[in-house]
Amino acid sequence: MRTTAIILILLIFSLNSFSQCLEQNKISYGGNWNNYNYTYFCPIYTFSFGGDTSKTWNILNPIDINKISSQILPIKKEVERQILSYSGKEFLQDLNFLSVEIVYPDSINKFSCRRPQYNIDRCKAKYFFYYNYSPIENANYHIGIALNDSLEIVNELILPSKKEFRQIDKELTICKLINLSKRYKNQIEPIEKIKFEYDVKTKRFVWILSQGLIDKKEGINKYNEMIINASDSEKIEFRVSNVIITY
Repeated sequence: MRTTAIILILLIFSLNSFSQCLEQNKISYGGNWNNYNYTYFCPIYTFSFGGDTSKTWNILNPIDINKISSQILPIKKEVERQILSYSGKEFLQDLNFLSVEIVYPDSINKFSCRRPQYNIDRCKAKYFFYYNYSPIENANYHIGIALNDSLEIVNELILPSKKEFRQIDKELTICKLINLSKRYKNQIEPIEKIKFEYDVKTKRFVWILSQGLIDKKEGINKYNEMIINASDSEKIEFRVSNVIITY
């Protein structure tokens, strides 16, 4: 009986610890799709796997990509071939395709209900691919790829090269990140946000744990950020960031 009670207590403690470690409301994404300068002001249809299969294309929801498979899948294949060539197989295997936008300038009259500020002159891309790099659960790095009519990539891709890429530590879960941060609780607690990001300076993927503001005041507020190398959790840095609050 006593053994059963102990097991039950340990189970409850384990479940509580697990739920606390998830911190789902504090997890955000890194990267930036950044379609604003490429397709945001354009008349577009969005296509994805598992999208709407009706015969009438919906301008508000993704359409089944198989409806234009002969047109778009070879382009998708070429985009991913270029990523493979630049970043390597290990990176590509954890890159998830989400959707693609295609600009239809001759159909602008069909889109007036969606976004009235269309400006064809600001449509710098014909295709915009949305990807999410997710090597581990809760690690999300957004990547947008813009192509012109000649199928040339026209936006800057913030990705590691084969030489720069380091295998992500897939044992470094959110729970382990939080437990690791407890060693430095005076510098980082309370944790406000957890983000998986690519550091363009070090050319490494990192976890960023941002401290919440304790004594908010109008004007400049300082908070700490804990930077953990996503490939080697022994490599930790701290930096001070600012946020401006107005009332």
